[in-house]
Amino acid sequence: MNNIKLIKTSAYYKYYIKDFYDKHPNLKQASYKEQYNAIMADCFAWADFWKTHLEATGKYSVEEIVINNEYMQKQWAKEHNVNYTENNWQESILEAQIAEYKPDVWFSHADISPEFRLKIRRSHPRIKYIMGYDGTLKHDAGFFTGCDSILSCIDDTVKYYTDHGYQGYFLPYAFESDILKKIQAREPKYNVSFVGSFYPFKGLHSQRLRLITELSKHTKLDIWSPVILHKGFAGHMWALSKLMRNGQWKDISYSNYIDKVRKGAVYGVEMYQVLADSKITLNFHGDIVIRKGGNMRLFEATGAGTCLLTDWKENLKDFFELDKEVSVFKSNEECLEKILYLLEHEEERKAIAQAGQKRTLTEYSYNNVLGQFTKYLEAHLR
Repeated sequence: MNNIKLIKTSAYYKYYIKDFYDKHPNLKQASYKEQYNAIMADCFAWADFWKTHLEATGKYSVEEIVINNEYMQKQWAKEHNVNYTENNWQESILEAQIAEYKPDVWFSHADISPEFRLKIRRSHPRIKYIMGYDGTLKHDAGFFTGCDSILSCIDDTVKYYTDHGYQGYFLPYAFESDILKKIQAREPKYNVSFVGSFYPFKGLHSQRLRLITELSKHTKLDIWSPVILHKGFAGHMWALSKLMRNGQWKDISYSNYIDKVRKGAVYGVEMYQVLADSKITLNFHGDIVIRKGGNMRLFEATGAGTCLLTDWKENLKDFFELDKEVSVFKSNEECLEKILYLLEHEEERKAIAQAGQKRTLTEYSYNNVLGQFTKYLEAHLR
């Protein structure tokens, strides 16, 4: 088989992109390559880990594109003499990149409209295989029209798309061990941390918001999150009015409380340092995740070497040995009990952290996870 050209398109949190360029304002005018190297070095989300590990096999050539990074994308367009309109710059520039790179495989990790995907499929017949990704229980077969395969970290989602005519593939999250070279191994600064977002609407993070607020009344929590309802936030009035229409009066109160005590958002390497600096870090899946979980924080936290305390899901035992490699809770009350217990039993807490990290660094390394995936992909390309 000849070298496989794969293009991976992702969308980053808008808060992260703003935070990154606020910290590195000179990059706004830098070359595409300088911006790309800097943002990938920050290890946000999947960064360029696919590119690194797939190209190391000698069988792939990979292009990573962050489609909603306006500074990077418009700089690429400038360097390649690509014209675009302000109301359609994302798709115009992405189409030009696809034409430039001529991929065999397109991993559409970001949300892309079915219409655009079908347009690309018609105009770029070299593309043999298109993969979509559903890690949020979207369960919308029509949305992925034009894809051959749908990847997911949840096996129920894999089954859904298989039942609806796609090739479903279970792809758990992975941890990049090189991140450990970028953070300091030192005595923890924080007893209990929570790092993450609060979208307080029903079906998103309403339960998470209530848990963290109630816990903070009984034990000290260090909370890192973006703003929720602060009046300086551009979407303040829209979010507030939606919560009021939903009758979520308690969630408004909880949101205001978190906005007062939170330390601000952390991303990338800075986030991993906070996790490593925590004796315990909390994980709570979104409201929509009822039976089965598998979010990225499970692997980020254990990989960083902290003791993870996470909400119980029926499939967590398939990823980790419960209360040996991660600690779990089934209620707010049990969560508080586990926090107090783990803080009082240091050796047990350290043993869980060490066992969890060992499991992640071996079983959920990118080499291992992508090694299994490439067998699947290459079988479909023959």
